[in-house]
Amino acid sequence: MNKNTIYYKQVELLIRVLPFVAKQKCFALKGGTAINLFVREFPRLSVDIDLVYLPMKLRDDALLEICEALDAIGVDLKKAFKDVELTEAYRSKQDILRLIVARNGVQVKVELSPVLRGTVYKPKLMEVCTSVEDEFGYVEMPVVDLADLYAGKICA
Repeated sequence: MNKNTIYYKQVELLIRVLPFVAKQKCFALKGGTAINLFVREFPRLSVDIDLVYLPMKLRDDALLEICEALDAIGVDLKKAFKDVELTEAYRSKQDILRLIVARNGVQVKVELSPVLRGTVYKPKLMEVCTSVEDEFGYVEMPVVDLADLYAGKICA
């Protein structure tokens, strides 16, 4: 694998960011990153952290808790990495639930849907696939159940 590509560097950053996201118990990972790093031994590199907000709360309550959790992720990242740059899109518009994390010229997006909340099945704490761990390091993260994961990809 070519370590000089932008995708490789984005996955490196993503793997470093995930533990801070995983601390927020209201989120679980979904989408291509979940499939490619936690389920299928990365058939392709995926560089966005797509999350689902798990509690089934009213919209306004959910949006508030999501923003608070994104704030907490940002605070933790700033403590851990002095050179991290954050773009907190959720601060300017409440229905753009996106935190962009940039470091050393590389960026990844942490994003949620402002509409979809909850899952059908309970998420599972998963470890990255062995090949991902060998290449990028270990991380574990709550991931939506496989049925929810693939149903979400079909709907997308």
